[in-house]
Amino acid sequence: MIEGNQNAEGKSAKAAPLAFVHDESTGSWCAKLGIVLVVIGLFAISLIAIPDIDSVPLLSWLIVLGGIAEAVHGFHLRKSGAFFFHLLPAVAGIPLGLLVATHPDAGIVDWMLVFACFFTVTGLFRLVSSVRLKFPAWSWAAFDSIVMLVLGCVFWTTSPRLGLGFFDFAVGLSLSLRGLSSIMFGIGVRRRRVPNREHVSDSHAAPIHSRAPRESYKAQVN
Repeated sequence: MIEGNQNAEGKSAKAAPLAFVHDESTGSWCAKLGIVLVVIGLFAISLIAIPDIDSVPLLSWLIVLGGIAEAVHGFHLRKSGAFFFHLLPAVAGIPLGLLVATHPDAGIVDWMLVFACFFTVTGLFRLVSSVRLKFPAWSWAAFDSIVMLVLGCVFWTTSPRLGLGFFDFAVGLSLSLRGLSSIMFGIGVRRRRVPNREHVSDSHAAPIHSRAPRESYKAQVN
């Protein structure tokens, strides 16, 4: 039995880096990341109200900013499976944003193809990862991934009738939903930790109650 328990503990220790670390630090960092992404996304959507501005280069810097936030968050969670979940949006977002920012004279069709690749790859990776890992509030991540795939399909049409306003809407919506899913993950981690604390406190309190009958029995014998 002892050897079996040791083997089980060894296996769980080896599998730990592949799983999400469900602690308060993880939930707090995810909530902070979510707030940052939601703010960036809402700012991107607000660019629709400015029709005379070429918003695509500005959106590219917003994608870079979101990628940097994902990279910092992923580095903080580098010892868990969350590292890889945040790694691809950072690795794909930062080069894409820099590519669009350094080529502002490219046509709208070229931009659509670049954004289509980004939305498709990122959305597919996040969808598969969330369904496979099933971390707290994983359905929110799956939902925002599906939305990204739909937006990517629209970009693949390369229809000029979409206009620059669709870039603002697509980037803003994807960042906002990604931030919302990150916030919900943080809330889900917090909700899981509360029952665990109550269970631990009850387990520590149980031996105290069990000692009371023994102590009273000894007093009666004496």
